Amino acid sequence: MGYSHYWNRPAVLGSKKEFEAFATDCKKIFSYCEDELGIKLADGHATAGSSPVANDTKVWFNGSNEQPLGKWTTYEDIMIPWPALLLRWSKQ
Repeated sequence: MGYSHYWNRPAVLGSKKEFEAFATDCKKIFSYCEDELGIKLADGHATAGSSPVANDTKVWFNGSNEQPLGKWTTYEDIMIPWPALLLRWSKQ
């Protein structure tokens, strides 16, 4: 049995300026997770050696498969499944 998490959102996340502000905030969250909490993040596929993406058209991240032990890793007795997230801004 797997773990699934679904999150609904509008098809378009506001204006391009609003999406850029959202991406900037995501970068701050990424830094906090990695620098303060010690949680390694990756791109949406959790590709080894990758980084989360937050730019003016896309926010895409996942937890990395390369977590240090004791920092929310999948190799501990209790694991926290990582949600993958891809958000795009598109002009429609």
